[in-house]
Amino acid sequence: QDFFLAYNGLGLLYQETKNWQKAFDSFQMAVDNDIPESECLLGEIYYYGNPEIKKDFKKAFPLFTKAASRILTGGSNQAKAQHLLGTMYMKGEGTEQNYEQGLTWYKRSVAMGEVTGYVGAEYSIGMAYKGGFGVPQNFDEAFVWLEKAANKNYALAQSQLSSFYQKGL
Repeated sequence: QDFFLAYNGLGLLYQETKNWQKAFDSFQMAVDNDIPESECLLGEIYYYGNPEIKKDFKKAFPLFTKAASRILTGGSNQAKAQHLLGTMYMKGEGTEQNYEQGLTWYKRSVAMGEVTGYVGAEYSIGMAYKGGFGVPQNFDEAFVWLEKAANKNYALAQSQLSSFYQKGL
């Protein structure tokens, strides 16, 4: 197991040096040998794509689902997978659009706690309330969630709060 965990670290090094194919191969080797940390990382390659690997939401979705659903002690990759899975549900990427499922995964990501909870999920919940996606539109609730993310220096949330203030919301 430790041997295959090394593929995760190797993938991170290759990713840092923009050796996309070797990063992909390393993460795939780790996933094939049940290294949970690599599921989110490989999913991100499929989700965002890169110069050598094309975006493929259908391949990203099951990787995020597996990473997000694992019973782990937590970790930033699990929280990130939960957030990205929520985003895929909200946008209908690689799966049918389902706002309720999206919000459920965002909230699970936030619930990972202060250390590993993904601040992007707080922003996404705020935006769901702002737009009325899966919940009744509620600017007060949107403000609460956006402020949480903004207080953690999340730039997109800070920008949204600025527009709230400008519009007097």
